[in-house]
Amino acid sequence: MRRYADRYKIHLVSWPCTAAATAVGGYEGQRLIIGDIPVDRNRGTDGPGYINSVEVTGSDLFVVSGEQPQFRDALMARFPDARVEVWQRLPRAGPALFLIFVGPPRATSADVTVK
Repeated sequence: MRRYADRYKIHLVSWPCTAAATAVGGYEGQRLIIGDIPVDRNRGTDGPGYINSVEVTGSDLFVVSGEQPQFRDALMARFPDARVEVWQRLPRAGPALFLIFVGPPRATSADVTVK
């Protein structure tokens, strides 16, 4: 996510962020991974409700657990032109992530040339 944070708005779909999840390392583990990257989560909304109501900016990255392919499918139904990548840190180790890109990346300061 850090690699894409300057070019996309990051959305975490149905990642635990409740007190109970924190007790088992859910949100705290995410915080350690994402650091201070601003992310949008579906707090208090179910996955399908969030997917149907989220407002996109035109440069959005949705991160979905490989254990929840129904949310990948719902995003692809809403955004049929989106690009999907499957990311897995190590082959055959742990769950994969679906990275769903909606729209092109935003330009960064490194992309701008001064004339």
